[in-house]
Amino acid sequence: MKFLVVSDIHGSYYYAKKFKEIYEKENPDQIIILGDLYYHGPRNSLTEEYSPMKVAGILNDYKDKIEWIEIEEVGTKCIVRVNGFIVCKVLFMRGKF
Repeated sequence: MKFLVVSDIHGSYYYAKKFKEIYEKENPDQIIILGDLYYHGPRNSLTEEYSPMKVAGILNDYKDKIEWIEIEEVGTKCIVRVNGFIVCKVLFMRGKF
């Protein structure tokens, strides 16, 4: 099974189009969305070709292939869910890798 992982587009229509190009070239079975798709954040400048509505339009074309990832911090564990199902629990130390 082939996956395409998407994260941190931050409302950039430029990078949403890049995602579409990669999707067409690679033809993955599923798309995994990690987040930070539309908003650039309070400390960041606007992204290249900032247009969250256009990003939403592109992603909507692939809605049947998208798996949403939810990450929850519980003490020193990080619980990862895909479409509501727990897929892993990871120990972590904030700020230390």
